[in-house]
Formats: sequence, structure tokens, C-alpha cells
Amino acid sequence: MEHIVSKFGYAIRDPGDYWDLPILSVSPVEQAFELFNVEIIPVPILHGRLEMYGYRLGRLAYLTDASAIPEASLELLQGLDVLLLDCLRYTPHYTHFSLEQSLEQAAIIGAKQTYLIHMTHEMEYEAVSKMLPSSVQVGYDGLKLEIADF
Repeated sequence: MEHIVSKFGYAIRDPGDYWDLPILSVSPVEQAFELFNVEIIPVPILHGRLEMYGYRLGRLAYLTDASAIPEASLELLQGLDVLLLDCLRYTPHYTHFSLEQSLEQAAIIGAKQTYLIHMTHEMEYEAVSKMLPSSVQVGYDGLKLEIADF
């Protein structure tokens, strides 16, 4: 949060006479909250050395910009129907899961269906799809998921 304030301090202020500057309100999300009658649970993850959050919404979890999932967070990810999981590229990256790492995490978490997201252009849909177990699919722009009950 300190980093954001240091870079965007001009916008984190009380409204004043400067109509042409943005006004941001800093509200860290560290506890579960409800939105549209759905409980949203922050799930601590790592993006390199940076602590970040993924989110669990009922039986769905969204984990992007992830390079590690702490042991305590794995407990928050049990019983998922759908997991949207970071998978940047084939080779390891400091701040993102590789394909191999994503598949390892998907197996550990054990969601009924996992979709790999946040992929680079080198991850071609058909080529990657052929490498995946039936419980894992490649996500794509425009993918729509029907979630019966959160």
C-alpha cells in the first residue's frame, strides 16, 4: 500500500478545487466481504516477493499474478467447483506460474474444473489443450462460465 501511496499520492487526497485530477480512496481488502449476496474471501498468494490476493466467491476461485500459494491459503481453496489459475508460459517466471507449476497447483487444490488464465501469446490454445488432463482447460477471451449456485 505504501508503494501505491508513494506513486499516486497526488490522487489520494480529499476532493478540492482540482477538478482535472483523479481522486482515489485507498481501501485495502483483507477480510471477507459480501457483494450482491455473494461472500468474497481474499486468498493470500505471492507474486514473486509481493503479497497479493486472489479471491474465492462461493465455489469459484480467481488466482492471477501468482507464483506461490501459501499453505494456509490452500485451506481456503478446498471444495471448489471452478478454479481460474494463473499460467503465464511454459518456462518458469519469477512472478507467475509456469504450465508445469499451474498443473501441480491445480492437482493440489483439486477443483472439479480448472481454467488456465493470464497466458502469453506463446501459449497456443490447441497445443496447450493437448497437454492437459480432463479437469484442466485453457481459458480464452470471451469464455463464459455458468455457475449454478455460489
